Amino acid sequence: MNLIGERSKPARFKPYKPARKAKKSMGKVFEGFYQGTFDFLLSIGLNNNKAFFEANRPDFARYVQEPLLLLAARLEPLMQKIDDTLVTLPSRAISRIRRDTRFSNDKSPYRDHMWLAYRHEGESLGEGCGYYFELTPFGYGFGMGMYGPQKERMDKLRQAMLAYPKSFLDTIDKPELKSFFSLKGEDYKKKLPDEEKLPGQLKQLYRKRSFYYEHSQGIVEKALSPGIADDVEKGFLLLAPVYRLIQKISA
Repeated sequence: MNLIGERSKPARFKPYKPARKAKKSMGKVFEGFYQGTFDFLLSIGLNNNKAFFEANRPDFARYVQEPLLLLAARLEPLMQKIDDTLVTLPSRAISRIRRDTRFSNDKSPYRDHMWLAYRHEGESLGEGCGYYFELTPFGYGFGMGMYGPQKERMDKLRQAMLAYPKSFLDTIDKPELKSFFSLKGEDYKKKLPDEEKLPGQLKQLYRKRSFYYEHSQGIVEKALSPGIADDVEKGFLLLAPVYRLIQKISA
């Protein structure tokens, strides 16, 4: 997951041609992404300048922006069902291709990855607990978690894990959840107080400075079909009990 970090590096202009054309009729329902989606993200990373982007703006709109908005529109009812306090409007869930470089040493003007992010009103990407779907030049990923260090919220979770370990395990120690998602995030380098009291699956979460559950794939055939949306919906529903438990304890 790379929602906060940036990968793009400036490079000189190179010609770009999408792998296949998007259908003009695609405008009502999500039909999958295109090889041109991933080709564009790779090309903007290699040609990170205004001249290239403006010359290829129609391809960005057709291959990247439009299918992401259509996916967001499909996911909106599900996200409202999971948590009706999340911001789910597609136009607000989708990221911008243009980077804010005011406080960054990296002055590359454009991202080489795009995402949908579902969070609460007033929260930034590094705050709270939310869901996401991300496209990169080499594939896609989706999941849920706290993406930035949030010590106060994580301390609340750790206290609850120690007090109610069975409740946590009953929620997170599900075979289907563990087979579909990987638990990721930065660990504390030092041993934490009382961590030895917890079973392995719970200790892994206990040691996180921040965490997220992620399912990631390369550019597979399913990404180019509506089936990718089925996987995202399935995954988001699998994560819903974990999300609700975290929100109940740490919000």
